[in-house]
Amino acid sequence: MLYPLLFEPIYKETIWGGNHLQKIFDRQLPYEKTGESWDVSCRKNEMSIVRNGPYKGRGLDELIYSDWDGFMGSRICKDEPFPLLAKWIDAADDLSIQVHPDDQFARVHEDEKNGKNELWYVQEAGACGDIILGHKDGVTKEKFLKAIDSGQLEECLYRLPVRKGDIVYIPSGTIHGITKGTVVAEIQQNCDLTYRVYDYDRIGLDGKHRPLHLDKFLSMSNFEPQDIRTLSGLTIDKKCARETYYTANKYFSMVKLEVDGICAEKTHGETFFIYICVEGEGSFTGAWGKIGVKAGDMVFVPAGLGEFKIEGNPILLKTWVPDIKKEFIAPLEEAGYEMAEILKDTLIDYFPMR
Repeated sequence: MLYPLLFEPIYKETIWGGNHLQKIFDRQLPYEKTGESWDVSCRKNEMSIVRNGPYKGRGLDELIYSDWDGFMGSRICKDEPFPLLAKWIDAADDLSIQVHPDDQFARVHEDEKNGKNELWYVQEAGACGDIILGHKDGVTKEKFLKAIDSGQLEECLYRLPVRKGDIVYIPSGTIHGITKGTVVAEIQQNCDLTYRVYDYDRIGLDGKHRPLHLDKFLSMSNFEPQDIRTLSGLTIDKKCARETYYTANKYFSMVKLEVDGICAEKTHGETFFIYICVEGEGSFTGAWGKIGVKAGDMVFVPAGLGEFKIEGNPILLKTWVPDIKKEFIAPLEEAGYEMAEILKDTLIDYFPMR
């Protein structure tokens, strides 16, 4: 039996965490400083456990390996790890200035199959109204090292203004940091490798300074000009929903779905979907009945589910491993957008065969 799955959150205690997930989503948190909630995770030590329906209490790994085609779909290779990780991050204090490796670096230096490209949806903007993303123009490796030695690293970093609802893509190898008071939904490759470059001279939960990884950052990062921006997206208005297309690459795509009434959706047996509810409430309905969702919920829809409906007024972020041409570019072209517009207003990594 296939139906949309909700999972028990996996909470992470951090030195920079807080209680915003309780305030905005009415969650019961296990720690005073809860920095992360991993809501869709398939990792050995962080395994999502189903909290609804007949599969309640079972692990995501158990389900997908009992019926790979039904849960994962034909597009996902069986010898590859689960491709995505979806979480909430509450930065009650500044996160470290950090960077994540790409696939090649992770495989060569960390014995990991995946690096980490990620995307943030700004649920709540911090008091400063920005995040750290990339370096300023003109910053070279030499200037960067001098700034670290002199304690002036922050002067090299670019601060991108953000507000609630903004979407930002963070490629692997890009230096970044979430600022105090910011809450984001994050979709990323299934990887937990983080290299800290600067940590405000803080003490960790174990009473010691947290380690820095400057050598790894310098060995994989470049100081070329970067495309730093919030994503504007392109919108398609449908009868009971508005779809805004933001980004697509070989790892994941992101489309915002604003439902007003009853919206028909369908899987095609090729890949699963993850829906992140960022506002409003509603339900997923089908042969299994009705599953209610509200802001803060993340829903895993199995690849083999077929037709279903989303009812109510939820605003959802829909992410999946895409066929970029068929599932991202083609719908926009059918809606009347030219390829030049798609390249300008969305962020795609698409190289058609020549």
